[in-house]
Amino acid sequence: MAKYKVEIKGNTITKTLTFMGKEFTEIWVEDGTCCSSCIEEEVMAAFPDLLDEHVKTIEQLTCMDEDEVLEAIVDLTYYEQGQ
Repeated sequence: MAKYKVEIKGNTITKTLTFMGKEFTEIWVEDGTCCSSCIEEEVMAAFPDLLDEHVKTIEQLTCMDEDEVLEAIVDLTYYEQGQ
């Protein structure tokens, strides 16, 4: 089952996507020059044959509202179950 979690602690934002049995994490620090990793790049490296529509969904997770995130996670979970 796909999961997406955002944690805010102090000046750090941690975003974690669990997808296809793997966990992908992106960490942002206030005033940092960049994040420690990029979730969509990690997912694409782990699953190079992933359909473009699912890659796009993962890329857009950070700019979705709560309802859109829930819908995206349901779609990703359906994809997982079909694999």
